[in-house]
Amino acid sequence: MTSQQADNIVFASDLPLSSRLISLGEVIHFKKKQIIFEMGTVPEKLYYILSGSVRIVELSEESERLVPFTILQGNFVCDVRFLAELPLSFQVETLTDITLIAFSRSTVIRLLGGDPDFRHCLFRSIAQKMRCFGSTLLKTAYDDNLSRLMRLLESSAAEQDGVSTITMSQQELAEHLGVHRVTINRMLRKLQAQGCLTVNRERITLL
Repeated sequence: MTSQQADNIVFASDLPLSSRLISLGEVIHFKKKQIIFEMGTVPEKLYYILSGSVRIVELSEESERLVPFTILQGNFVCDVRFLAELPLSFQVETLTDITLIAFSRSTVIRLLGGDPDFRHCLFRSIAQKMRCFGSTLLKTAYDDNLSRLMRLLESSAAEQDGVSTITMSQQELAEHLGVHRVTINRMLRKLQAQGCLTVNRERITLL
């Protein structure tokens, strides 16, 4: 089983926890290349990376290991799942020897209610992940539309003199896919750059 690490997003931190806050948690050490959180488990504590780094590993439908995120020291791990009390949809592996600070749920609740520094660090960590997740979702949606467009073109193509052509207008393609015409134009240009087709006025030729 191979790992795919394309478009990997690295979470760094410019707002580390103070030593005062770190002293309120439990220190835990892990060696390099260990699975520290299994998929399907619900985090019982909130973990902060004091030193080292981890990667998030997901499994595709084809059981391919995907590595969309790397998290460096100075960040929380599994923070969203911990707060929502939800099972992990991924596993977490150490990339280096690592030191974590584990905060119990009661400690987190107390700090969220009365410590603005802790609140600021945690919410900043979550906000950073949410921004990146949003960008990833937009990219995924765009890639899905690209695949849908290619399937539509292939199913609509008419064979003439050994050449597959599509006479549907870009507006008609947009209506079929439920997107804007400018999106179709952008995707056609991308497919043309990839050598999948050529566009000549309102005529599209598959290569």
